[in-house]
Amino acid sequence: MKTTAELRATYIDRINALPSQFPALNALRVAAAFMVFILHLNYFDVAVWKGFVGEFFWLYEVGYVAVRLFFVLSAFLLTLHWLKTPRYGEFMSKRFWRIAPTYYFSLVIVFGAVFVAGAASGKDWVIQLWQHLFFVSGTSSVPGFGVNPVYWSLSVEMAAYLLLPLLVRITLGVVNYIGVAILLSIPVLWKLLVVYVVTQEWMDPYTANYAWYAFPSFIFDFAVGILCAKALVEGFHLPAMMRHVAIPAGLLVLLVSVFPGSGTTGFITGAIVPVLCGWLLLSTLNSQPIASWASKPTISYLSNISYGFYIWHAFIIYVVVSLGGTNFLVAFSAALSLSLVASATSYRWTKPLHA
Repeated sequence: MKTTAELRATYIDRINALPSQFPALNALRVAAAFMVFILHLNYFDVAVWKGFVGEFFWLYEVGYVAVRLFFVLSAFLLTLHWLKTPRYGEFMSKRFWRIAPTYYFSLVIVFGAVFVAGAASGKDWVIQLWQHLFFVSGTSSVPGFGVNPVYWSLSVEMAAYLLLPLLVRITLGVVNYIGVAILLSIPVLWKLLVVYVVTQEWMDPYTANYAWYAFPSFIFDFAVGILCAKALVEGFHLPAMMRHVAIPAGLLVLLVSVFPGSGTTGFITGAIVPVLCGWLLLSTLNSQPIASWASKPTISYLSNISYGFYIWHAFIIYVVVSLGGTNFLVAFSAALSLSLVASATSYRWTKPLHA
């Protein structure tokens, strides 16, 4: 396996020639954040808003795709950053101060609201608090979704940050996609462990459901993002770039095929979704019209606050519905507006800490 220094020597000249920012990706961030917002409209009475959107109700499902897109996009950008500046302490410090201020600010508000409302009782809320404080959602039988259904993904992101140098070495440092095959085996084996072994002996199904939201189940998403970075630095030729992403998908489908039975068919979908996200990312990078449009100040600003929007929106939707937002159009507009205000405010207050 190649060392980080060897990988850096291979790619550094090409990475240095790349732009410092990719404006086209602003569009993906904004779109993905709004897709997750649509997903969490399930806090509303489904019959009410299904009646409002009619035949477009299926768009509700795109929120699941958006989370995978965030993971692929994150791995893509962080791989380029790591290969350019492979200093682990500096890397982790920047990552922590990028996500923690808004995250902890929201924890104070969300848990404060829960306690003021008298909704917190028993040790479960204490367990949830320490899970979220230390980015370890899904490590106990207490669900990590209770106070805010997006917090679990921050634990996955933090695990990815901690392991990114190793993932980059495995994905890029082993020839002929053997490293990718190794990574692909991890989510399969993890699923089998959770579903067929742990659930039967150590965990109840409720706990196992949350264990599945641990980092190993999303490792393929990060591998796809790393491969997108590899494809970019090796030459901006779209068919070749897509081939880099398509090959691991084929490997995963083959790997899954040797494990017949319930619980494994989801892996095929699990392979296709991040690969499509990888293709979307590479296609977007290759689109000058999108880059031109996404460079506009409004889109750039929405991209900057998209992380805060992701953190705040579900809690705000829940509050709007709890306060009696029964008219879908009014409640939708209120939730969207308040989410934008909260994300803009937290971005302004925490921006100095990002450096």
